[in-house]
Amino acid sequence: MSKPVLLIEDFSALGQISMIGALSVLQAMGITTAALPATVLSSQTEGFGQPAVLDTEQWIDNALRHWQDQAIKPAGILIGYLGQRTLADRLGKWIQQNDQDSFFKMIDPVMGDQGKLYPGFDQDYVQSIRKLCHHADLITPNWTELCLLTNQPICKPTAEAIKQGITCLRSQQITADVIVTGVRVNNQVGCCFLQDHELRFYGNSIQPGHFYGTGDVFAALLYGRLLQHWPLDAAISNSIKAMEQAIQQTAPLADSERRFGLRLDHLMQFVIRHNRE
Repeated sequence: MSKPVLLIEDFSALGQISMIGALSVLQAMGITTAALPATVLSSQTEGFGQPAVLDTEQWIDNALRHWQDQAIKPAGILIGYLGQRTLADRLGKWIQQNDQDSFFKMIDPVMGDQGKLYPGFDQDYVQSIRKLCHHADLITPNWTELCLLTNQPICKPTAEAIKQGITCLRSQQITADVIVTGVRVNNQVGCCFLQDHELRFYGNSIQPGHFYGTGDVFAALLYGRLLQHWPLDAAISNSIKAMEQAIQQTAPLADSERRFGLRLDHLMQFVIRHNRE
């Protein structure tokens, strides 16, 4: 039986945002998926007014129990936006009870950006996400989220500050590899990771305007390549190049069109081509 990857993040019914984008990427890589929407939204929360929201916590418990009864064991788990502290706590307990050596766990600790928490989140939520990150093999915080996880003042993300943040995570017994996303260096934006005590940066040229859903798509790209046993630096580089395909295709659109998410057909062609290679 093919082991599926558990994907847990918000599901936006409109466009190719969040779980829709991530599922598309993983399935283009030939990866079997099991989707557990942390919440169901009629649209993303930016640009469409207040969405209709469906809570799914109880359904997630029932789905996991059903799969366990059917002896369906996951190949790994990718966790993105959760939105509820209780869900983060319960997922941590579930991972602890079901963990195994081949169970690759990646967490994107979505909770803030641009120096502040997202609306509706507080320090109790940060604490729950920090606790969940103890179970991860890889985490992908942006700079704001790294500062929140480490209780560090949010300052300019210099190379030394990023290294200090990663070191601080280690002191909290968070042993996961850390990739810091959304870092701007000169005229590029990309991600940093520490390799052999040296901070490495991979980025693309900055495009004007806002691009919705980039974090979810990047996390899925990276997770899929790592699940295919790509080396970390090659997986990051390939994921960044794939993101460039989507951003360049989406860039000419007006914001009223961008709010539906990234255009993904060029990215999918890139992904499939590199599957073969």
